[in-house]
Amino acid sequence: MGCYSNKSPANALPDSFDSNVSGVSGPDAIYDYCKAKAESAGRKVFGADEKNCWSGGNAESTYNKYGGSSQCVFSRAGTGHANGQEKYGSMFVYKLE
Repeated sequence: MGCYSNKSPANALPDSFDSNVSGVSGPDAIYDYCKAKAESAGRKVFGADEKNCWSGGNAESTYNKYGGSSQCVFSRAGTGHANGQEKYGSMFVYKLE
C-alpha cells in the first residue's frame, strides 16, 4: 500500500505483533517474515519496519493517519517490497488479499 508514518505514542498501527524482525535483514526477508506472522495472527493489513511488524484493530482505516513518508528502504531485487525505518517512525504497509 505504501510507505507511511507510524508515530508514537499514538501510532497509526499501534500493535507490534512481533518485535523480533531484527533477526532478518532486507526488505524481502522482512516482508516474508511479517507476512507469515500477519497470516498466522489473522491480520489483513500490516506494516513493517526493520524491528517490528505492526497492525491494529482498525488497521485498514488508520494506517495512513499521519500521511505518507519517504523514509522506507526498497528491495534492490525489484520485488516492490520495502520496510520502514524505526528511527524515522516509518513503516511500509501491506494488504493481504
